[in-house]
Amino acid sequence: MALSYTNIRAAVRDNIGGRGDLDSNINTYINQIVRRIARRHRWRDLEKETTFTTVASTKRYSLASDLEQIHTLRLTELSGSTYSGSRELILVSPHIMDSIIPINEQESTGKSKWCVWWGKNLDLYPIPDDAYTVRYRYDALPTDMSADGSVASITNIDDVIINGTTMQMWAFLEEPDNVAIWGSLFNATLKEAISVDRNNPGRKIRLGRFGLEPAGVRDHNDPFQKGRYYL
Repeated sequence: MALSYTNIRAAVRDNIGGRGDLDSNINTYINQIVRRIARRHRWRDLEKETTFTTVASTKRYSLASDLEQIHTLRLTELSGSTYSGSRELILVSPHIMDSIIPINEQESTGKSKWCVWWGKNLDLYPIPDDAYTVRYRYDALPTDMSADGSVASITNIDDVIINGTTMQMWAFLEEPDNVAIWGSLFNATLKEAISVDRNNPGRKIRLGRFGLEPAGVRDHNDPFQKGRYYL
């Protein structure tokens, strides 16, 4: 069972000699450490997916506010309420879209096949000509803990958070020897947690009957395509 914000704070307080006058500092460092942990690995607990619906003649759509990294996007076409097909949306850089694709093709309407991630928005090209569903999978930013009963967004890392926050508190108190001790514990427990998450059976790829697709023929009308890869 995951430790609450209160329990984590109490454990850190014990590790720094029972100081009860530094709880506000501990609270700040707890969430800083969680964000630091999140940057070190692609945690399955931070993997999400969501959808939005396009509007005819509208190219720009807002993405999830907690988005950190997009992994895949897929556009689904509906005819009335009947599914009629889907396609992967190819994510390309703003530079490529703005400098290579002719403006008349950028601004045309149709069933989108490319997209540009810019800030917290996604631009679709060609501009959608109808209502489509776009589903995207992404890594989310961890949610800061604030309420006493809240728990970390990533499971099974309570010891990592405690060790990392204790390290930060000793740095705040200017105790380098204790920083070294707790820093070593933080790195060791973080490495272990990453290994456990990485080796989870649900994360291992099993191709089964799937294999690598053939290289295919370059489409000279598609400036993004290079063999089977895209810029």
